[in-house]
Amino acid sequence: MKKVINVKNHKIEIFYIPIEEYAQKVEEAVLTNQFGIYISTGEGIHAYHGNQPIDRELCEELGVRIVDLNYNGGTILGSAEDLSIIMVFPETLGITHELIINKIAEIINKYVPLVLVDGNDILVGGNKICGSMNRTICGSYEWAAQISFKDYSDYIEKICNKPQIKKPSYIDNNLLTRDLLEEEILNWLNTIK
Repeated sequence: MKKVINVKNHKIEIFYIPIEEYAQKVEEAVLTNQFGIYISTGEGIHAYHGNQPIDRELCEELGVRIVDLNYNGGTILGSAEDLSIIMVFPETLGITHELIINKIAEIINKYVPLVLVDGNDILVGGNKICGSMNRTICGSYEWAAQISFKDYSDYIEKICNKPQIKKPSYIDNNLLTRDLLEEEILNWLNTIK
């Protein structure tokens, strides 16, 4: 069944995309103005890869799938247990990074204490639980985030070849689940007028 929300009087479809097709589908969506909310599904750990170096051989050794998204930045690790979400809207809607990241932080803060927005990241107790990026291209505004619900510190130490400025962390499922956060974000998007 197709799931659609209404954002600023625009019907926006929600797509659940297998991780192995995620990069291609989202890039196609951005370049062809196929507006929607794209949420990754699939098994295993994956590494979203930007424009910084990554050890592909090590990732293969560890069983980590690389998803080349070509954004400005480093590697973000995740799995189906996390919320990987990309929003693609018409640029003309005027939806901004600040609006989205601040609202998501506000939603998380209903369940988890000590939430703070720091640039493109959301921190809990000073530790990073969310990394995001945004860009405007071909008339589309794209906002993407990886919100962690699992500890990847061992993988991060091995794969990410630069020191972590912000200590990576995750949301405790006993306080807030991935599915509840997804539902709350989609409900909020449906209220934007």
